[in-house]
Amino acid sequence: MKKLSLMLTNAVSITGSVLLLSAAPAAHANDFSDRDALSEVLTASLQAPLADAEEALADANAALGKAQQDVVDAEAALAAAETAKTEADTALTSAQQSATDTQAALDSAKQALTTGLAANPPLTQDQINALEANVAEATAAHDAAAAKLSEAEANVTKAEAAVTAAHTAIDTANAAVTTAQAGVGEAHANLEAIQAQIGNTEQFVANLKDAQVVELNRSLNNAVHSGLTLDFDLDLLQRIIDEDLGHRDIQTMITALELEARFAQHAARFEAKAEATGNDRFADHAARMEDRGAALREKFLDRIDAADASHEAVNEAAGDAVQEVAANEAKQAAHAAAREASHEKARGKAD
Repeated sequence: MKKLSLMLTNAVSITGSVLLLSAAPAAHANDFSDRDALSEVLTASLQAPLADAEEALADANAALGKAQQDVVDAEAALAAAETAKTEADTALTSAQQSATDTQAALDSAKQALTTGLAANPPLTQDQINALEANVAEATAAHDAAAAKLSEAEANVTKAEAAVTAAHTAIDTANAAVTTAQAGVGEAHANLEAIQAQIGNTEQFVANLKDAQVVELNRSLNNAVHSGLTLDFDLDLLQRIIDEDLGHRDIQTMITALELEARFAQHAARFEAKAEATGNDRFADHAARMEDRGAALREKFLDRIDAADASHEAVNEAAGDAVQEVAANEAKQAAHAAAREASHEKARGKAD
């Protein structure tokens, strides 16, 4: 059962399936036959939740757009990381080849020096110095190549980490898109629910008889001007139409809700005191007030049920009476016909 709460003040709130409706006195004119005025009373507080829902949907769509852009950015970052990885792999291959070449050159220079030192006749000092210079030069070249190889290996490791991070970023961005899509769906559903509540309430008003509109406007007038909170559910409202409730029953229904609302106000004050003081006795008083209000609501709503049962009994009795009269009339008509037939037969014999 969809719960509908009518707040006949300027406060606005929605909790779960409960709808808190509000209206300022100006919105409820004294033209009690005005259906628009009644619809305004019943839907006024929905306008703020409606605006909030529309804003929430816009925000959800914006979040979805950002999440989708994050996916695009993450994919671009992955492409760049993979390009950098390819370049790092190429540089590593070149560095490895350079290290191999310089190692071979160093080995050759060392071998030449060893051979030169063992030569017979011995090499001159200048020749030996030249061979030693070749070894020193080859060693320096090899050391430089080794350093470049280490750097290239580090760059490859870094590039691999960047690729992994980019993949993770894409996964995270895709998850954010899924979450954002769910947010859009939830916001859209919430907006549709509020729009449906407005539509259902307006349709309810449209289906009321003129006299019911007048009586409902008149019955709500005191609550509108006093700022009293009344709680309706759609099933309860629908009884006005389904059971063709009139002046007395509609007033009884509103009275039931007003009594419940007034005790709810008392309960709220006791709850505030309990929270402020920590005294559980106030909480007990609040509970009793709520119970009393609920009991009075049911007591007055039961009067509507009792009236319906009484009307049904009267109608049934009236129907039985009609049937009894019809039966008696049928018997009388049968007796009259029989007498007439007997008289006709007697006249026939006489003739």
